Amino acid sequence: MGWGREMPVTHGGLDADDDENFARIKEMATMALSDGLRSVEEIERMEEIIARNLDEHARLIREDEAACSEARALMLDDGTLWEYVTVHDEYVRIIGCKTDVESLEVPAVIEDKPVAELAIDACSYLDSVREVICSPQIERIGNCAFRSCGNLERLVLPRNVDTYDSSWVRGCRELAELVLPGMLTRVTSSIFDEGRLRSLVIGFGTYDFAPGLFAQGALEHIDIDDENPFITTDGQAIFAHEGTHLRVLALACERYVIPDGCQVIEKKAFANRAELYRVDLPDTVTTIEDYAFSYSGLESFVSPRDLRVIGERAFFRCRRLTRVALDEGLISIGDDAFTGTGIEALRVPATLESLGDNVADDTKVTFCGDDAGFSIAPGGILEIDREGGLYRNGDDGKRFVRLLDDEATRYVVRSGTVEIEPHAFMQHAHIREVVLPEGLRRIGDAAFRDCHELAIADFPSTLEEVGDEAFLDTSLSRAFIPRNLRHLGNTALVTHGAHNGDVAPSLTSIGADEENERFYSVPGLLIERHDEGGSHVVVYADGVESVRIPDDVSSIDPYAFGGARHLRELFLSDRIRHVGMRGLSLDCFVEHFHVDLDEPHEGHASFDFYFPDAPRSAHEIQLAFNLSSSVDLARIFKHYDSAIVNMHEFDKKTSGAHDDFDVYGQAKLAIERLADPVLMSSTNKIMLTQVLTKNLEEACEAIARHDDREAIDELLELEILNKDNLLGDIDHIGKLQDAAMTGYLLEIKRRLFQHSAVDFDL
Repeated sequence: MGWGREMPVTHGGLDADDDENFARIKEMATMALSDGLRSVEEIERMEEIIARNLDEHARLIREDEAACSEARALMLDDGTLWEYVTVHDEYVRIIGCKTDVESLEVPAVIEDKPVAELAIDACSYLDSVREVICSPQIERIGNCAFRSCGNLERLVLPRNVDTYDSSWVRGCRELAELVLPGMLTRVTSSIFDEGRLRSLVIGFGTYDFAPGLFAQGALEHIDIDDENPFITTDGQAIFAHEGTHLRVLALACERYVIPDGCQVIEKKAFANRAELYRVDLPDTVTTIEDYAFSYSGLESFVSPRDLRVIGERAFFRCRRLTRVALDEGLISIGDDAFTGTGIEALRVPATLESLGDNVADDTKVTFCGDDAGFSIAPGGILEIDREGGLYRNGDDGKRFVRLLDDEATRYVVRSGTVEIEPHAFMQHAHIREVVLPEGLRRIGDAAFRDCHELAIADFPSTLEEVGDEAFLDTSLSRAFIPRNLRHLGNTALVTHGAHNGDVAPSLTSIGADEENERFYSVPGLLIERHDEGGSHVVVYADGVESVRIPDDVSSIDPYAFGGARHLRELFLSDRIRHVGMRGLSLDCFVEHFHVDLDEPHEGHASFDFYFPDAPRSAHEIQLAFNLSSSVDLARIFKHYDSAIVNMHEFDKKTSGAHDDFDVYGQAKLAIERLADPVLMSSTNKIMLTQVLTKNLEEACEAIARHDDREAIDELLELEILNKDNLLGDIDHIGKLQDAAMTGYLLEIKRRLFQHSAVDFDL
C-alpha cells in the first residue's frame, strides 16, 4: 500500500519549507541589489519589503494552523486511507492518501463536510493508481498534488477549478487522458508538459487557446463538455460561433475537410501542421486570418468562392505549396502571405484592393518584365507596370503603392501619379534613383525610409506635402523645396549619416524656391516658419563650413545637424529655446562658435568660443551641444572651460616649438577665462587656476618665447604671478637668454616688489 507524501507542520495548507525558500530569496535579492543599485538606502528598502513578505507568510501559516483541526484519517471500504484536516470546521482539506486501487475517486464528503481542497502532494507517489477522478466540489488543488504517480493514465479534474498547473502531474509519465477543469477559460501548452497525452476533454468554461497549442502535442481524441456555450468540435477541429469560425485543428491529420457553413479560419488554426498536405475549404469561407496555414505541409490552395481576405503570413513558409489559385471576389492579401512557399506564379483577380508587403518573398515569383510571374487581372483598382511598380487607380489620378521589384536600382514613377503612398519604397535595398513626375502632390509617411542607397529623388514643382520620415535614413544628396510645398514631416530629410552617425551625412545641398511662403533657405540650412511665429531649422547640408542661423529661429529640429562632419564655424543665439533630439549632434571639431544673446549678460552682447584644437575638445563640444535641449550658455561655458583644462598635459620631459605652442595656447585661454570668468563654475575656476600655478614656469617660458608682455601683466593681475614665484620665473627665463623678457620681469620685480640688484648674469 502506497502513501501520499506527508506534509510538514501546516496540515498541508501552506508549505513550511517556504520559510527556507524565502530566506534564499532574500539572500539572492540582496546580492543582486548590491550589484545593481547605487545606494545603500535602496538596498535597505528592498530588504524591508522582503522582511514584510516573510512576516506576512508567517502570519498566514499561523492563521492556517489555527483554522485547521488535528490531522485525522478515514479508511474506506476499498482499503483507501485518506488523511485530512477540517478547516474552520466548514470544509475538508485532504493532506495525504495511501491506496492499492487502480481507480481512485476523491471523496466528495468526509464527516458530512464537503471536500474542497487537495493540499500540496496530497495524492502523490501512488504507484498502483491508473485513474484519478476528482470530486466536482473541489475548488483548490495544491502544487504537485498528483506528482510521480508513475502509472497514472487518466485524470479527471474538478469542474469548479479555474486553473491548470502542470506541476499537479509532474512525473506522471504515462498520463494519456486528461479531463480539464470545467471553469478553465484558456488552455495553454502546459497540458503537454508531462506524460503522453492522447485524449483531451475540454470543460464548459473554456473559450481560448494559446496559439499553436495543439501542434505541440499528438492528440488522438478530443471532446468538449456539452454545456460549453463557446466552442464545439467535429472530433478533429474546434469551432466557435456555432461553427462559423474554425479556431484550431486539434488532431494531426494529412487531409482535413472543413464543414460547410464555416466562414472564418482563425489565426494559426493550421499552423505548424507539417503532416497536413491538403485542406478542402467550403465556398462559405470569407476570411483566412494571420498565420492560418503558416509552416504547414499544404501543397495547393484554391480560394473559395466567397473568400475576401487572406491575412498576414497566412501561408508563410509552406514550403510544399506550389499551386495557388485566387478567385474573383478577393479584396485583400496581407504582408508576407505567400513568402517562403514553393510557388512560381501568383495571379491576382481584378477585385483586389489591398496588397501587403513582400507577399511572395523568397519564392520563384518575379514581378517585372514581360514574363513576370506576378500579375493582376485588368479592370480593377490595382495595376502593375512591367517594371514592377504597383499602382492604385483613383478618380483624381494614380497612387503609387509599392515597388515590387526588389532588384531595381532606378525607377520612373508613371505620369499621372498624384501620390506616393506611405512605405511605398521603404527598406528597398538597391534603389538609387527615383524620378518623380510633375503633377505629384504628396509623398506619404516613410515612403523612402531606410532606402540606404537612394541618392536622387528631385521634388517636382507640384509637390505640396511630404510625410513624416519620408526620406529618413536615405543617402539623399540634394533637396530643393518647390514653391507649392506646405508641409514637410518630422525628420523627413534626415539622411542615414545624420540619423545614425556611422557615416557622413549625404545631404550636401539644400535650397527652397523664393516664392515658397513656408520655407526658405540660407547657406547650408533649410528653415521653416512656424504658424505661431518664429522659425525652426529643418536640416543642415553638410557641404557648408560656415553657417549662420537666422535671428528668427527659435528651435532646431531633431537630427538637423546630426553627424555633421564639415562644419567649422557656427553662428547661433540663445533665443533658440528648443533643440530636438540630437538636433546639434556635431561629429566634428568646430573651430568657432558665436553666440548672440537675447539679453546682455555681464556687459556682453555675445560670446565667441574658440575651442582649443585638441583631442578632448570634440568630446566637450558634443557634451555642450549634442545633449542639450536648448542653446544653454552656462552649459557651453562649462564644457569650454573643461576643454581648456584638458587641452594639454604639461610634460617636462618633452620640449620643442609644438609643445611650447600648446602650452602657450592653453595658458592664453586660461588667462582669458580667469580674467573674465562669466558663468564659470567654482570647480572650473580652481582647475584653470591650477593649470597656471602648477605649471607656471613652463607657461612663462612659452609666453616669453612669444614675447607676450600682456599675458605677463594679466598673470600679475590674477595674482598667479607674484613676489613668491617671480624670482624663480626670472631665473628660468634668463636661462633662455631672452634678454628682453628677462629685463621686463626685472623691471616688474623692481617696480612692484621693491627688489634691488640681481645676482645673475644677463
